[in-house]
Amino acid sequence: MQKILQDCIRTQKVASLYFDKDNPFSHLTGRILQIRQNEVLIAHISMHGCYDGYILKRIDDLYRVDVDGKYERKIGQLYSIKSQSHRPICIDAADHSMLPVLLNFAKKARLIVTFEFADECLSGFVEAVRHETIDLRIVDEYGDICGIAQLLASEVSTVSVDTDDEQDIRLLADSASCE
Repeated sequence: MQKILQDCIRTQKVASLYFDKDNPFSHLTGRILQIRQNEVLIAHISMHGCYDGYILKRIDDLYRVDVDGKYERKIGQLYSIKSQSHRPICIDAADHSMLPVLLNFAKKARLIVTFEFADECLSGFVEAVRHETIDLRIVDEYGDICGIAQLLASEVSTVSVDTDDEQDIRLLADSASCE
């Protein structure tokens, strides 16, 4: 898998990555930005070829990668055609985890982040990033602030930053703070 992921980084081809063996139709499609240790950072592209944030996943969960299929070519072509106003994130984590770099990027840009654990998800604004923990100002799906949580980074299985879902939450939170 490492070789095909490295090739995707080098060529910037759109790839579909499969992580959930219990749901074989579920995949993430986008450009692979970087792999480090047991992490893969994906510039996610929606099924309509639009920017859909960044997703950080564990490589250990990856069991299939599709490249150059009809679907990947379609998504890549749509993405190229549609004007995009975002700048791709530049991650330089050397040989370290990409997680703190990604979270500090989200904190600085005030982007909503969703953390997935084994059986739950939490979304919100990153308040602090430490070696082993993350402080998160929780924001619910309606844009309401629900307190602060401290998370163990080692328990997080997926991190989503600024995807369509997080963009919606941020718009609701921003509109609520203006009222």
